[in-house]
Amino acid sequence: MAVSDLPPLRQLEYEEVVEYLTAKKITPVCPSCGEQQHYIERGTGNHDVGYFAQRAATVVEGVGVNYDRGGALVTVILSCINCGYQRHYNVSRMLTYFLNKEKA
Repeated sequence: MAVSDLPPLRQLEYEEVVEYLTAKKITPVCPSCGEQQHYIERGTGNHDVGYFAQRAATVVEGVGVNYDRGGALVTVILSCINCGYQRHYNVSRMLTYFLNKEKA
């Protein structure tokens, strides 16, 4: 997905995340331990859905971490209630889903 194709960033509601995961047939079963319950990480702020930014980085031996240039991948995280296994879902993909749904 090119930067020019990214949808405008907005806050997703809890119900929208559930709708997206259901529409995409995402299984609730944890791939690590088999538990069927998970939760959406809240992060900071007063929202039910937290956004987490991930940046590419390279370890430079003896120096530390060098963060690559460019933007961050913004995700929503689902965590297993039993073992803590985390699944990350791209917010841009979710927002694109809802934009396409509105156009239909």
